[in-house]
Amino acid sequence: MKTHVVSAQQWEAAREQMLVKEKTLTRARDALAAERRRMPHGLDSTLSYLAMIESAGAHAGMRVLEAVLDQYSKLDSQLQLRQGDTVLAVERVRGTKNPHVRRIAELAPDLVICNQEENRRIDVDRLRTAGIAVWVTRIRTVDEAFASMSRLFTAALGVDRPNWLSEAESAWAAPVPDPVRNAVIPIWRDPWMVVGRDTFTGDLAGRLGLRLVHADRPDRYPTVSTAELVSGVDLAVLPDEPYVFTETDGPEAFPDIPVALVSGRDLTWYGPSLVTARARLSDRLARPTTPAPTSTSRTTCCSAVTTRHAARHCPARLRS
Repeated sequence: MKTHVVSAQQWEAAREQMLVKEKTLTRARDALAAERRRMPHGLDSTLSYLAMIESAGAHAGMRVLEAVLDQYSKLDSQLQLRQGDTVLAVERVRGTKNPHVRRIAELAPDLVICNQEENRRIDVDRLRTAGIAVWVTRIRTVDEAFASMSRLFTAALGVDRPNWLSEAESAWAAPVPDPVRNAVIPIWRDPWMVVGRDTFTGDLAGRLGLRLVHADRPDRYPTVSTAELVSGVDLAVLPDEPYVFTETDGPEAFPDIPVALVSGRDLTWYGPSLVTARARLSDRLARPTTPAPTSTSRTTCCSAVTTRHAARHCPARLRS
């Protein structure tokens, strides 16, 4: 890029013009963010799970905070959820990696629910030091998810096991379909990061008849080169979280390889969505599309993203 050398006065004038443009852009972004915050929130499967936890705790005479779901950091400071006739007010206490420990202590919950991958040990220790009971889950398989959720409701919350757990177990008890396909499940790009060994998503994929080609690597979510990404792959499964793969962002990296775009929640979350996740995922995997070969390379504003940057943006449930 050609550089123009100008006088100090000219530089100052150009700088003032640029500041005006930057302020205009910042105000537009703030206005858009405010409009987004005013949007209504539907009670989807994740929030329904939260409402179920809160409702179960209320039934047991307990105040429960769930410190696992990333969606908390994306919601307004106050959110009302409805579970049946019960209206629940949920206060945001920041994200999974920076919980507002002091505010949590002020709320005086009887129980805080954390996850080994999602939450930091130091925050768990701080909460326990403050005299708050913390229930920590460790879930790396579908069966562990069912067992952990069952213990959470019956042992921690002291309520009956919810019906959706039995329905989900029945849904995932079906035999593995044939034939088994060699697959890759990316969860980030620039650099490419994929699902590997000892993960909930990997175990769930196995029940869908997928063999993850990178599951023999030491890391649970290894970083791979573009050549390694497609080597030995019969099917590429692209979820819409944590990286939002779409029809125009992702499939082009897999020329001549069938690609299935799927719900990241169906693939990575354990909760009521497991009741219908298998059917939805199976349907998508049965109808993949094959991208046409392309000679053009993809250029994005993320092309210089480092592994450290990717790690900051990937939910902890999808990290090594």
